[in-house]
Amino acid sequence: MGNENNAFLEAWKSNVENQNQIVINNNTLATLLIGYVFNARPEIDFDIEPQELLKDLRIYAMNNGIDYDKYLPRNPEWLSRKINTICNDLVQAGLVIEPDIRREHIRYIRFKKIKR
Repeated sequence: MGNENNAFLEAWKSNVENQNQIVINNNTLATLLIGYVFNARPEIDFDIEPQELLKDLRIYAMNNGIDYDKYLPRNPEWLSRKINTICNDLVQAGLVIEPDIRREHIRYIRFKKIKR
């Protein structure tokens, strides 16, 4: 239909990637999650309870001079909700998040590093 070699699809994919990168660059929680997962956690994938993640993110933020009171939610429930809104964008940074894993009546968030 006038597009050679899927030019429209390639342009659309490029636009989506640009939008994801803009979200990551303008969202401090996204930046904190990327830094925490890639710098503070050596595992390729891991599961963590939301309250433990919130505690670890606060420590990571303090160690990196970031005002966590300003950028992090106050409780684990809101942290999970905020992560839900950005998890698709974080794939662009090489991070896959499954925000609602349940095992033995305990909720976890799964993080997996991928190559991009």
